[in-house]
Amino acid sequence: MVDGKSEISTLLFRERPSFNHPGRRVHFDASQPDIRFVTGPIGERVFGYLNHTSESVTAKDIAIAIDSNTSRVTQALKKLVRDNLVSEIVLEGYRKEYGLLAGTKDMRVQR
Repeated sequence: MVDGKSEISTLLFRERPSFNHPGRRVHFDASQPDIRFVTGPIGERVFGYLNHTSESVTAKDIAIAIDSNTSRVTQALKKLVRDNLVSEIVLEGYRKEYGLLAGTKDMRVQR
């Protein structure tokens, strides 16, 4: 017995806990990457991000946007450059930047 009540009485008639919040909150975090860029093969993710953005970007920027590491993105970019889908922009004193070649916007990456 607890406080003069049986255990069954305590289980059945105890006070229900009150919650300080009204319920589950759903919010969209702008810092989370877009689902289109974080699922699928790395080459398709990189190409999809480049297809989405309108400016040239570095491998690090792509890696952050698709939630991957820079070395994997760099390997995928090398393959895309070799397949003539992506252009590599090299300026002395700056990091390499990448952008889509003209006419490749609606193409798909071959696995």
